[in-house]
Amino acid sequence: MCLFILCLVALTEPLAAQPLQVRIQRLVEARPQTKSTCALYVVDLANDFVLARHDGDRAVIPASNQKLLTTAAALEILGPDFVFETKLLKQDEDLIVVGSGDPAFGDGKLLGSLDPPMTVEDMLSRWVRVIKSRGITRIRRLIIDDHILDRQFVHPNWPADQLDRWYCAQVAGINFNNNCLDLYTAPTQSGQAPLVRAMPIDPPVQLNIVATTNPNIRTDAPWFTRNPGTNRITVHGRVKLHRSTPFFVTIHDPPKFFGELLSNRLNKAGLTVGPVAPADDHPDYRNAEVIALVRTPLPVVLQRCNRDSQNLFAEALFRRLGREATGEPGSWKNGAAVLRNYFAKQLGPQSSQLVIDDGSGMSRKNRLSPRLLVKVLQNMHSNAKLWPVYRDSLALGGTNGTLEHRFNRGKIVGRVLAKSGYLKGVLSLSGYIEHDHRAVAFAIILNDYTGPVHNGKALIDKIVREIDAELVRTAPRP
Repeated sequence: MCLFILCLVALTEPLAAQPLQVRIQRLVEARPQTKSTCALYVVDLANDFVLARHDGDRAVIPASNQKLLTTAAALEILGPDFVFETKLLKQDEDLIVVGSGDPAFGDGKLLGSLDPPMTVEDMLSRWVRVIKSRGITRIRRLIIDDHILDRQFVHPNWPADQLDRWYCAQVAGINFNNNCLDLYTAPTQSGQAPLVRAMPIDPPVQLNIVATTNPNIRTDAPWFTRNPGTNRITVHGRVKLHRSTPFFVTIHDPPKFFGELLSNRLNKAGLTVGPVAPADDHPDYRNAEVIALVRTPLPVVLQRCNRDSQNLFAEALFRRLGREATGEPGSWKNGAAVLRNYFAKQLGPQSSQLVIDDGSGMSRKNRLSPRLLVKVLQNMHSNAKLWPVYRDSLALGGTNGTLEHRFNRGKIVGRVLAKSGYLKGVLSLSGYIEHDHRAVAFAIILNDYTGPVHNGKALIDKIVREIDAELVRTAPRP
C-alpha cells in the first residue's frame, strides 16, 4: 500500500518540478512532425554541466546558425579592432576605388542610423563633392579594384532559383547597398503599367515592367525577377498600393555596378569621365592620394551579420578570412579552409563533426552538431576580450533583430541572446539565456521539418522557455 502511494505521488509530480531533461524530452516527443530531427544541447556555463540533450551529437544542417561559427572565427582571427576600409584614390588623371570586401559599404540601414541620417544618394553626392573640391574636371579612367576577393560572386551550392532575392546577394571585393536595388511600386490607371522607383536613383540596369495596375485586387501583389548573369530586372504581378517599404532585388557584378553608378553621378555633376575599368593584376598605388575613405569597424559588421542575419555580411567575413590567411583573393575555398583549421584547433576531435561550405548557412551542405555549436558558444563566453563584442552581436529576445517579435512577453524579455535560422525544412535557434548572473548556452536545430514554420518556431520557443524557467527555479534565493 505504501509503495502504491509513493508511485502515485511520483506520477502526479508537477511538470515544473521534474528535471529539465524530462520536460524537454516530453516537448520533443510530442511534436507533430515526429519524422523530423530535433537535435539539441544545453549547458550551464557556470559549471559545464549538461542540463539537457537530445541527439546532441547528430550532424545536422544549421541554416543561419552557421553565422555563429563564422563570426566567432572572424572575431578572433581578425581581432575586435579590425576595420574594413574602402578608399577613393587619385593617381595622375585616374580615380581608383579600392575595396576591402566591406559588406557595410553603402548599407542603407547603417547610413540611416548616422547623425544626421544619410541615404545612399547622400553618400554618392558626398563623394562627388569631395572629387569636385579637388578641382578635378576630367577623369581619364574610373578604376575599380576589387582584387581583395575573387570574382566568384555566387556560391555554387546556393539555390539557383533564388539568386535574385536579397538573402542570396552576390559577394564581392566592393559591395554597395547590400548589393541590391530597393524598388518601390505605385499604381497608375487600371490596366496600365505601375510606376517603379529605384534606390539608388537611375541605376545601371534594364528595367522591364510587365506588371499592371489593378485597384480591385484584395492585396498588393508585385514581384520581381533578375535574369541570371545580367542586370535585366522584370517587374511582374498586380499593383494596388503606393509602397513605402521597398522590395529588394539583387544586382549582378557589384563592383562594376558601383563603378557605373559613380560614373553616372560624376557625369551629371559636369565632370568628363572616361571608361569604368578593372584594376591591373598588380596595381601600384604608392604615388596615389587618398581623397575619400569609408571605414567600418568589425563589431558593426558582426551585429548586422548575427542580429539582423544578413548573409552578405557573413560571406564577406568568411572570404576575407581566406584573404588574411593566404594573401590570395578571398574565396569560399580558402575561407572554408581557414575555418576548418581554426575549429580543429579550438575543438579538437569534435571538429570532425563539422562540414563548412559557406559562411552564412545558405548552403545545405553545412553540417554541425548542437554539442559542437554549444562548445563554440562556451569558448566565446569564456574569452574576456572577445565576449562583450560577440554578445552584443546577437539578437535580444523581444527587443531587436530577428528576435524582436519572439520572447516578447513575460519576464523572459531581454534574457535570450541568440541567432535564429531558417531554410526550407530547417529551423534553428542557438545562443544564451541569462538570468541573475547565471547563463546557459543552448543549440536547438530542427531538420526535415515539413509542418508550418510557426509551429516549428513555437516548439523551439517552448524549449527555450523551459530552460529559462529552470534558471529561475534554481536561482539562489536571497
